[in-house]
Amino acid sequence: MFGRALLFALTIQISAFAGAVTYNYTGNPFNGCQVGDCSALTDDTVSLTFASPLAASTTYVWGNSGQSGVAITPLAWTMFNGQDSVSPLVSDPSGTNGSFIFIATDSFGAIGTWVIQGRDQDPGYTGPLPKLTISTGNSLSIFDDDSTSKVVFGFSPQYVGFIDHTPGRWTSAAAATPEPGTIGLALLGGVCLLAVRRR
Repeated sequence: MFGRALLFALTIQISAFAGAVTYNYTGNPFNGCQVGDCSALTDDTVSLTFASPLAASTTYVWGNSGQSGVAITPLAWTMFNGQDSVSPLVSDPSGTNGSFIFIATDSFGAIGTWVIQGRDQDPGYTGPLPKLTISTGNSLSIFDDDSTSKVVFGFSPQYVGFIDHTPGRWTSAAAATPEPGTIGLALLGGVCLLAVRRR
């Protein structure tokens, strides 16, 4: 029973990433520091993995971006500013703390217009300001810069870094799936555990 359950879980995991595509954003280096110590900040980087390639000439949304579009949920989502990182699907899974995605693709299916914001709100954190925010956008009507901020003690900024009106670039590639060797080791481990349990 345990072995079958493990095999089923692995199959589901592999199936979820079969045909998936990861879109990676690399921003330009921050050139502004509004407050605090920004010395360790570099640029915004974003990694978004979707179950299938984004369709051409389509607008996608997740969370409360205030924009309309096709609802989409990434399989994986991380953002990094050179010092701190956020995984919004873990820290803000419903977008209630301000994480959101707004993406509009061009006629080739590449990301042409975007506004993406990730926030990290630790359990038990009750400060009036978001603890960690990483944002990127190139839409003049919504948001047009890369920026990041971190707050300590709920109200005191540790840093606020940014670069205005200078968007970076997106690349895309097929999402990595577990290597056959990794799958085999996992199955072997499951079989060993099953044998131990039967003794």
